[in-house]
Amino acid sequence: RRVEALRRLDARAEYLVGSLEAAGRFLAETGAAERTGVGTERVDDGLPKGEAPLAERRALEAEMAETRRRLEEERAALEASLEAELEHARAAYDRAVATVVERVEAYFEHARPELSVEVARTADGRRVVHLRRPSNEMAVLLCRMLAGRPPTRLDFVTDDSVDQVDGPIYLAARTPEVDPVAVHEGGADAEDALIDLPGPLLPVRAHIPIRLPGTPWPRLRLRTRGPVLELEARGEGEAYSPLVDAKVAELFTGYLVALQVRGRLTVEIDVP
Repeated sequence: RRVEALRRLDARAEYLVGSLEAAGRFLAETGAAERTGVGTERVDDGLPKGEAPLAERRALEAEMAETRRRLEEERAALEASLEAELEHARAAYDRAVATVVERVEAYFEHARPELSVEVARTADGRRVVHLRRPSNEMAVLLCRMLAGRPPTRLDFVTDDSVDQVDGPIYLAARTPEVDPVAVHEGGADAEDALIDLPGPLLPVRAHIPIRLPGTPWPRLRLRTRGPVLELEARGEGEAYSPLVDAKVAELFTGYLVALQVRGRLTVEIDVP
């Protein structure tokens, strides 16, 4: 809205100044015609001959200066008004975020996510780990538990766009500070960096980052895959893969068991 309001004001200013400049050119041409005696006769305005065009130009210059002054004042007033509206919106947003975080933390203290985990073995000995996709509320709690903060959106793993089949799936949620396209183009390092951004909410979508205590590598995350969340892992300098080593799968399920022992969740692990 700010950009559009300033754009309209700038367009109006450009038009008004352009009109005054065009008027100046017409007056200059009229003065030249009078000096050469070419053109239509001039109506007597009471000024000595030769002074009329000069007086008109001075009047026009004064009008242009006044127009520019009014436009500058209008722009300053508009910017001040827009800045006040922006500050009001920021304050309202901060209050809303604080309320969301407070409610999530209160819920987090009492709710216990119930997870169902299935671990499948591939022909080459690696593992594929799936969690039944939780409800929106439980997904928020799981993000709070595994990533340290709740997400910016309640439906961050369930809205239709996270399951689209055409085009890229962006793993960053758009905020004033985060451009999902730029994060996507930055690859796994940029996606992992989302968890380190400041703020009470985590700007993620279509996945849940996981930070295991005291384990900087491998990096783990849960990606949306239809009705499940699928574990992905990567080593330093590598891309994410859903085919994980057995030790990595054990590390993840072991962390869930530790959280269950602490009373934070309940987990059922199926290893066919």
